[in-house]
Amino acid sequence: MTDPHAGKVTWPIEDHTVAKHRLLESYLGAWLPILASQSRGLNYLDGFAGPGEYSGGEAGSPVIAIQTATQHKLKLTSEIYFLFIENDPARATHLTELLNKRFPRLPQGWTFHVETALFDRSVSSMLDEFDQRGAKLAPTLVFVDPFGFTEFPMATLRRILSSRSCELFVTFMSGFVSRFLEPDRGPALDALFGCSDWTGAKALSGRERVDFLVRLYERQLGAIQARVFVRSFEICDANDRPLYHLIFATKNLRGLEEMKEAMFRMDRTGAYRFSDYLGLGQKTLLDYSANARAPWARGAALRMWRAFGGRSVSETVAHNWTIESTTYIYRKRPILGALEAAGAIVEVRGRTKRGTFPDGCAIRFSPWPGDADAGAALETGAKRGPSASGPP
Repeated sequence: MTDPHAGKVTWPIEDHTVAKHRLLESYLGAWLPILASQSRGLNYLDGFAGPGEYSGGEAGSPVIAIQTATQHKLKLTSEIYFLFIENDPARATHLTELLNKRFPRLPQGWTFHVETALFDRSVSSMLDEFDQRGAKLAPTLVFVDPFGFTEFPMATLRRILSSRSCELFVTFMSGFVSRFLEPDRGPALDALFGCSDWTGAKALSGRERVDFLVRLYERQLGAIQARVFVRSFEICDANDRPLYHLIFATKNLRGLEEMKEAMFRMDRTGAYRFSDYLGLGQKTLLDYSANARAPWARGAALRMWRAFGGRSVSETVAHNWTIESTTYIYRKRPILGALEAAGAIVEVRGRTKRGTFPDGCAIRFSPWPGDADAGAALETGAKRGPSASGPP
């Protein structure tokens, strides 16, 4: 896929780009103070930075990143280095001038640099230098947002993820890759996935093909070592077809939870999906944020009951398991409250009031009754509602 805006410095923004930027901004707002409290220095690296703004004056990802840090409600005391890589000289010049104008004075210890280069070449050179010096990257968030699928090979992304406290947020052009699994693109696709297993998608079509490629990409990102957490958010075009997937990878469970929260704020159905077909004002018929009968909450409750049926675990274990092992976010009231109302939770130790679930309390689950009976129990419990009184 070539740059659809080739020859232009700026271009109009689209709804799906706004959605992508909202996810980035939301996650950065959570990531910055968490890491700033743990490290003296942070890095934010934008690998395909662009000009920094759109033709209507809307902010691009570099401006969003610095603005999120400078306007954060918490005082960030760490040093922050913003590196913006852009291969187009005109766009890199525009970005430099824009950032100098928008942010003439940054807090002490904060700096930004715009580098005119290819992402893979620049990052590989930087990592090679660090390896030679025996140095390690400070906590780093790398945003990889290309137009196509070259210049950010899996080998380079794995090198980034292997560094301490480094995370990736990647635009994976799933729709385009799915349409063009051609032999002449084999070397580029091998580099993208870090293997040739993508050929298995050629026998598939439509949604099955896209899903196969996304799962393969997720699996390859997570294969560098144990406990690399990967989560995707689907972006669809004006015809409601998959356009690309935003894929997040981290080794930090707290980071995974914060990204899932950011994704949930964009799509409260729990499907982690945005479509230009509906636009930025996407609405659903139910309040999915705290409704025990919402599909995401019902699904989370069923998964938890199946996993822990007949066992006693701490609330902390249930919380972390939900974040690490399911697609769902964690909410006590719509998940644990619904399970207690359905009779799936039979004892809670460490609380003084029924219907509450203090952090770290011990929870004993009734045996898993099977899909049909569990679903019926949850439905009955949701209609009745969780009890707020009675013995603990």
